[in-house]
Amino acid sequence: MAHGDGAGEIPASHQMLESLPVPLVQREPEERRLSTFEQVITTNAPILESLLLQIPTDSIIKLYHSSSYLRTFLRSYPTAWMSLSFRLPLPSGTLPNPSNPGSNLPESVPARQSRPYALDMFLMNVVVPFSACLKSIELDNTAISGENLISTVLHARRETLVHLSIRGCKNVSLKYHIVPFLTMFALQCDIDVGSNSSSPGMKRLALKSLYAYRCRHHRRRPYLSSSLLRKDADAESTHELVNVCHKLGIWTDTAWCTTPAGRCARRAAYVKSRFPQGVAAPEVWVVFDRLWRSRNWIGPIDSTTNSTGICDAKLWETRETGCYGEALGTGDSNDWGEGKMTPAHLRRSHTHFVDGIRCDNCLDDITERCEHCSVLMHCVGCRKTLCASCAHERPYLHKCASSSFSSGNNQPAPDSFWWAPGATHSPGSMQDPVAFPVGTTPPQGTGGMDPPPILNFHWCCTKPDFSGGGGISIGSQNREVDQVRAVPLPRGQGWENLEYTVSGWSKTFPTYAYGDPSKPDYSLETGHLAMMKWLLGPPNRQVSPCPRNLCQGCYDSPQWKVHCRSCSKSLCIEHDLRGLRLRICGYRDLESEKQNIQHRLALHLAESLASGQGPPHDLPFRSQQPLDPMNMSIIDDSRQDILVERNIVSFLNHPSRSFVAPTPDPSCPPSSSSSTFFDSPTLEPLKWQGCQSFFCPPESDPFTGISDPRISIRDPRPRCPSNLLECNGCKVYVCVECIDAHPPCKCSYCSEHYMCPNCVADKRDTMCHRRQEEALRDRQWREQLQAIEASLLLKLADEAAEYVGEFFDRIEPRSPPPSRSMVPVDPGLADQIADPFREDHAAAEASFSHLEPDDMEWLTEDSQ
Repeated sequence: MAHGDGAGEIPASHQMLESLPVPLVQREPEERRLSTFEQVITTNAPILESLLLQIPTDSIIKLYHSSSYLRTFLRSYPTAWMSLSFRLPLPSGTLPNPSNPGSNLPESVPARQSRPYALDMFLMNVVVPFSACLKSIELDNTAISGENLISTVLHARRETLVHLSIRGCKNVSLKYHIVPFLTMFALQCDIDVGSNSSSPGMKRLALKSLYAYRCRHHRRRPYLSSSLLRKDADAESTHELVNVCHKLGIWTDTAWCTTPAGRCARRAAYVKSRFPQGVAAPEVWVVFDRLWRSRNWIGPIDSTTNSTGICDAKLWETRETGCYGEALGTGDSNDWGEGKMTPAHLRRSHTHFVDGIRCDNCLDDITERCEHCSVLMHCVGCRKTLCASCAHERPYLHKCASSSFSSGNNQPAPDSFWWAPGATHSPGSMQDPVAFPVGTTPPQGTGGMDPPPILNFHWCCTKPDFSGGGGISIGSQNREVDQVRAVPLPRGQGWENLEYTVSGWSKTFPTYAYGDPSKPDYSLETGHLAMMKWLLGPPNRQVSPCPRNLCQGCYDSPQWKVHCRSCSKSLCIEHDLRGLRLRICGYRDLESEKQNIQHRLALHLAESLASGQGPPHDLPFRSQQPLDPMNMSIIDDSRQDILVERNIVSFLNHPSRSFVAPTPDPSCPPSSSSSTFFDSPTLEPLKWQGCQSFFCPPESDPFTGISDPRISIRDPRPRCPSNLLECNGCKVYVCVECIDAHPPCKCSYCSEHYMCPNCVADKRDTMCHRRQEEALRDRQWREQLQAIEASLLLKLADEAAEYVGEFFDRIEPRSPPPSRSMVPVDPGLADQIADPFREDHAAAEASFSHLEPDDMEWLTEDSQ
């Protein structure tokens, strides 16, 4: 269960209410003596008071059902029913439940709802008659009826009830139950203020806090001022609730966002989706839940939260004592929290995020704003919080002169913007003022306004889902998601991300990985492997799927990203690299590389233990020196920061020998290079290592066409068409630049099965047919040369014979040849007589038809 909105265990109070709304009392013998427990709690008021404050409501009901004596005693005891909680978790399929992964609840806990009218009967027959001083009651997500709530609880206990929580009660309506009840007291308050006297017959309303978020007829989306004129709209009842609660001095969990104009993301999105360009900007009211951080949940979600001692952003868990969201404790200094009688909005776990928040840039006070504005203007990296003016590319002129903005309009009353302290005009207006020189008038058609500015915050790679109801779906509930949602968190208290606090994560990198820190050698394989191991993370590290919102400074810093060589886009180290989705030239799939590192760690640890040595320090390399804590303390943080930053840059820019070895062949001898994996670099010949450039992860498998399941659905980044070939031997990726630098073999096998330079240069590989095909080509060339030489000799002999025949014809004339008309001659025979070497020429041309121009040039040179 997260923040009390997921499925959880049903308290015992509801299980009893569903079975027996009014308990049956059995008569016990009069001679029965009181037990020791009954004597102690009924005769010692301090013990009973402390017990009632430290046990939940279901335990009080169990105590009430334990015996007839305690039942009679608790009916007459005034403070037994002072604070009651019948809350149930919100049933929702989108929130964590026992069937969803990542939930900390046992699978046997069912998701149930309270039976209708069971709680109504219990309140009317038990609670109200016996609770003369009821001060706090919580009915979240129950089936309480609105009519019974107004007529039974609020009407009977209006002088004592201080806190009421009806969040998620679908049978309680703001329009027909809550607002009319409060309006009656608001009208009476106006009459008393006008007459300066109180009505003698009117009873005082003691209510000081009302939690009504997600009730019936409760508007959770932004709405226009024109929506308030429609009585059938939920915006009217929500607007009236905020106004009437302010008039009566009641704190409510529904408020309006104070971020001005289109600087509120929810307001800008609402106007953009409903009004085309050129339409006058309306006034938009953005409502939000003021308890959105904790969801009105107090105490840990399980019993192991406080015992672990982990201090995270969920202060309502680690610093509060509660049971299923109900606060417990007396409020003393020894307790966790302010006690059972303090509501959620007055606790330090809530005011820690609301009171005293200042902009880290201009030091102005930041008033309470909606969940979108709080998350979007808070950096997860450096934990910097900016106001709506400093978070955008253009400052907001909230202190501008009235003459340059109002254009002669009447200024509003000082108390008209009580919900936005310091505002000179309504923050709900979409108009963003622009500064103009004194004495000048705004251009025609602009009205002194400008298009909405651009937010100077960026998401690292993935983006959350922003719902229209005001919530942010960042991911499955975990500690990283809670730290993103719990904003603003202060700076300098350990909430910063380690990747942006270089002095923090640099201490996890081995000091002597690159040799002497004063003169590092970036060609060492130990440093290269240590950097790769640090980038991929430890073996048991779970990559956080939670997106990170970064300010402009953190987004421009190199700690969190690498760049694709093809498109130069930023790739996140946490999600893309440590999520094992990127491709690196010269390396196999990163998941295989990480498994290989873990395998080598296990083997080296076993060898060290077998030899009687102690466990190695962090890295399985024989050449690494042990890390001395004294030397670590000598190196100051600034020097260590510079060293590690230089390590990363050198790893990305300077090639070093890859630790990827080819897949071992069973026919290879044990002394092959694949068996000396991770040995000393001097014992192995230098191998091709690739350019070690990073490339975007593919949208789908290039061979199967199936989408990569490791790529998040919420990742909207377009992928560049970077084509990397995968070696069929060692399975490493090779980029286009390395392919051009090391052209692959053109044999029949390698043209269909790509081999990297390491596998091609391996003499033990017998799959390449290059040598056989080259020998066959040489033999064919020799045969063709012989045929050409024979044809040339025959042609020379023919020319010599023709010359000799002409010579003898001139010396001794012969008889004329017979007439063509007298002797029939076959046409083919005639052509053969005209060219007796035609067949030899045709055979020579056929033999040279498949040769390339380069081969013909080489052949011509050899013939010459």
